[in-house]
Amino acid sequence: MRTRMQLGTMCLLLALGAGAAVAQEGPKTPNPNDIYCSGMVTREAVPADTYVISGEESSFRTTFGSGDYIFVNKGSSSGVKVGDEFQIMRPEKSPTHIKWFEYQPSLMRAMGTQWLDVGRAKVAHVESGVSVALVVSACTFLQRGDIARPFAERPAPALRPADQNRFPAPSGKNQGMVVSAKDWAQVVGMNSIIYVNLGTSQGAKTGDYVRLFRFQGTRHDTAYQDRYTAYKRWGFGKTPVAYSWKDLPREQLGEGIVLRSSENASTVLITHSLREIYMGDYVELLEPAPAVAAKPAAAAAVTPNRPPSLSCGTDRGTVTVGERVRITAQASDPDNDRVSFAWAANAGQLSGRTGSSVTLDTTGLTPGRYTVNAQASDGVNAAVECTVYLSVLAPPAPPQARKIGECAFAAASARVDNVCKRTLDDAAIRLKNDPSSTIAVIGYSDPGERAAADLATARGGNVREYLAAQGIASSRIDVRPATGQTGAGAQNRRVDLIWVPAGATY
Repeated sequence: MRTRMQLGTMCLLLALGAGAAVAQEGPKTPNPNDIYCSGMVTREAVPADTYVISGEESSFRTTFGSGDYIFVNKGSSSGVKVGDEFQIMRPEKSPTHIKWFEYQPSLMRAMGTQWLDVGRAKVAHVESGVSVALVVSACTFLQRGDIARPFAERPAPALRPADQNRFPAPSGKNQGMVVSAKDWAQVVGMNSIIYVNLGTSQGAKTGDYVRLFRFQGTRHDTAYQDRYTAYKRWGFGKTPVAYSWKDLPREQLGEGIVLRSSENASTVLITHSLREIYMGDYVELLEPAPAVAAKPAAAAAVTPNRPPSLSCGTDRGTVTVGERVRITAQASDPDNDRVSFAWAANAGQLSGRTGSSVTLDTTGLTPGRYTVNAQASDGVNAAVECTVYLSVLAPPAPPQARKIGECAFAAASARVDNVCKRTLDDAAIRLKNDPSSTIAVIGYSDPGERAAADLATARGGNVREYLAAQGIASSRIDVRPATGQTGAGAQNRRVDLIWVPAGATY
């Protein structure tokens, strides 16, 4: 019984080990993105009679991507029908025009024009002279004028394990150089796309492997190394004799597989790299791998378009009637689709309804709770929504002027005494603490006093002079004379101090 259990356990472990070994196997061919987004360099003229005009929302969109509808300049009159597919591509020129190694310009001229694979589009609607196509996969953004060619499946060459030999002998086959790279990269590594000057005329074909290597101390290296470091380095020694690149072993950099070939150029996927690889490094063809029937690469699967996510908020949740409040929406789309916005409010005036933020004017609203609703749409899925709630309060009562003190005067006198001065000192401090306020000085006199009107004016004027002496601008002091009530006696011999805050009148 025990022996049977041991045998059963061993069988189970062997089965699990075999399953793990299968699970750890790498891919047998390059992935569809490597195949259909690799680009090429060719001297052949690519027909440019079919191209992208623009697409939906072209009044404000500059580029297009996966899930967008584009317009192509060929329709049913040219034989285009629903279901046809286009490979979208465009020629590229180096954005820097920098010569990264000595022979790069001449080699590039011999190889041809560098073309970028942009994406793939499937015709969804056809009219006489134009068709509408859905971008089902995008390597990068699409733009007006991109060339549209009938889509054709590309072979997926078989991958093989990387050669781990650090010091292999030269293959003896044709050699070339790394002349350019996808997106004009200057430093590349594993899984990068490079363009080499080995094409069909030099014996290269899809599925061939190339070895990447570097000579030490060549004179055509550019900014990557100082000169002569192969045998000397200032401050760190040198050899008794000078060495040239021919005297030193080659430095192995990695391997790559040919994905596409033209007359004088090949598109190579780097499958193994020991270190960074530069433009100007060398390649050589290797012995072909055992023949394996190559099957067409599966076209990139169409990923279902996903809706955007949306959140919204405001800088203030509570405002008063007549104020403006800003509401902002933040949207993100997992497929990088362009998102458009729409807004609505249950009251008030909205401005900027098509952008990611709006302003609500609460002028004329009655106090209460209001809502502002935002919608975000990617043009494919149903719109998503979010809502902001706002509390609108009644405006506060306007500020009121009020009496803050008075000064009493002796009969027939306009002299400011010490008691009045203390009152005026307090008023001056208050005016300084609130620079937007003013003060009204109302001078009174008793009808029985001699020259009563002039005396009232003099009392107010003396108060103004005292306040001015305390640093209060005369423009903030409003002096007005007034006549006292008959029979009020001493109560008529005074000056009233009226505080007038900003926004109040008196």
